[in-house]
Amino acid sequence: MIPKQPKSDILIFLLENSDHLGLLKSLITFLPGRYGDSELFSEGLYSVANIFQSYLDYRSSGILLSNNIDKISNGEKVPPPYYLKTLRWITAVQSLELFFEILATKKGEQHNDSSSSSSSSSSNINNISNNSNNIKKIIIFIIELLKAILRLKLLIKTNGNMLVHHSFYVPSKDVKTILENNRNQQKQFQNKRPAVTMSTNTNNNNNNSININNNNNNNTNNDNFNNNNNNNNRRTLSDQIFEQQQIVNQENNLFYQQQRELQQNESTLIKLLPPPPPKDYNTKAIGEVLFIFRPVIYWVSYCIFGKKSWKPWFLSLVTELLSKSFSEYGNFKQKIRLTLLEAKELKRRKKLLFFYLIRSPFYEKFIGDGLLNKFLNFFKKIHIFKTLIDILINYLNVYRTRYFYTSAS
Repeated sequence: MIPKQPKSDILIFLLENSDHLGLLKSLITFLPGRYGDSELFSEGLYSVANIFQSYLDYRSSGILLSNNIDKISNGEKVPPPYYLKTLRWITAVQSLELFFEILATKKGEQHNDSSSSSSSSSSNINNISNNSNNIKKIIIFIIELLKAILRLKLLIKTNGNMLVHHSFYVPSKDVKTILENNRNQQKQFQNKRPAVTMSTNTNNNNNNSININNNNNNNTNNDNFNNNNNNNNRRTLSDQIFEQQQIVNQENNLFYQQQRELQQNESTLIKLLPPPPPKDYNTKAIGEVLFIFRPVIYWVSYCIFGKKSWKPWFLSLVTELLSKSFSEYGNFKQKIRLTLLEAKELKRRKKLLFFYLIRSPFYEKFIGDGLLNKFLNFFKKIHIFKTLIDILINYLNVYRTRYFYTSAS
């Protein structure tokens, strides 16, 4: 389903200047207290800005697709129509996930503080802390499961092909160019249409003047001569009117034919229908299912075994590697070439493996208290780098305390 063309002047203005919203998002990222006391408020603003940006990108991608354009100026592909509706909901959930995690954490902390002040026994305090943590765990599980279901729906729509689109960003300059071209085409049609009407009215006026003149001349002649001339003039006028009507009909037919051709050129549904199932359907579908449910598997095992256990870390990594192996099985064993988008998507997934370095317990074991600390402490001896190193450590600690910062889901 392609989004409708914008008609509101305000919406058109926003679409043509949507890239400026990125500056606002950058300012929100570096607000004072972004990762401190004001974290919830600033994250709420950031989530609203993300949702609004996603809506503008969704409408912008619809403009490109309705004009038979599936590639933006930097060469990236625009998701096809059968992708857009489901992908829109996935991006909406991703825009809100961190806000809900922080909200659950903050509410749990406030509840713990108020309850601990009224409760004196340690067992009651532990129960309250566990209840608040359980609320956070349930919220994260619901979010991950919802994203997995939406991606599974998308996998079914694509007939088991690899999920290669994860956003629908369109530069505002591309939208502005297309809308300006559409406005120029509309002006050309509007200027052409009245010209046909004017010529028709002019011909009708000429015909009327001919009728009047002929009638006056016929009245001054004798009866026999008038009868002959009237018969001749009637035939001549009818022929002229018929010829003029044919000209008007031809011009009208040309005008409507051009309109039909324009509508046919704007239609992209035939070119952008879902592709057929891949030749390596079985292995590729298994790889995609593993990739889709990997975050759910990780979080469930994390909740069961705890933060310090290696089981969630290894289970997630094994699932990731199995997904990659199944997705590339057809390429290596059956010599089925990957498309450019599939090869690019596999490279993107390889880069996501970096997040395993900063997840627990790998980070605490090998990086946080070991190599990284020694490396950063060495540079902290230099006065110029001390402040920058402290900021970097604070950012790393905050990013690690929030699940969705390192979830790569």
